[in-house]
Amino acid sequence: MNRQKQLLLCEKCIHRKLDIEQGLICRLTMQRAAFEETCSNYSMDEERIATKQEKIDVLTGGQANNTTINFKKTSTIGVVLVVSGLVCCGFSLLSASYFGYAFIFLPWGIIFSGYLLIRKSKHQEKLYNRYK
Repeated sequence: MNRQKQLLLCEKCIHRKLDIEQGLICRLTMQRAAFEETCSNYSMDEERIATKQEKIDVLTGGQANNTTINFKKTSTIGVVLVVSGLVCCGFSLLSASYFGYAFIFLPWGIIFSGYLLIRKSKHQEKLYNRYK
């Protein structure tokens, strides 16, 4: 098992300790992880896992097990808004001689709202992947 996989287990253990020189070490052995599959001293830190789960929920705006769907849903809604805003913009430009240019601002607002939703979904996905 490589160090990266060991750290995934160690960061959820109650016996973890951060050492300036060695990084994350075991508080019992005072050494870096040396196990291959499982650690005999492993004891899950329930509080840390609950806190991490809450952090993911707050940052992504939903339940962590459904956030991937929410990213896609938010991004899809954003794309639909941008496309519909562009269509409305075309119609408002075509009908500008009849209605005037009063309706030109509405499509741009729709496009901007869609852009903000797409940006939000990318940001949520990045936060989710960071704290996952």
